Amino acid sequence: MSAATTDNRLHNWIYIGERAYLECTFIPWLNKCVYRRTVDLMRDVVLL
Repeated sequence: MSAATTDNRLHNWIYIGERAYLECTFIPWLNKCVYRRTVDLMRDVVLL
């Protein structure tokens, strides 16, 4: 795979915090990170 091909790949990551997680995609040809969504982990908690 050439260097030009690897430069055009999207890079996805998920940051997991104490109460929420954040999904992010880095777009190298725009040189910016796009935040796709933030999910509140406390909304899905079921107390028994």
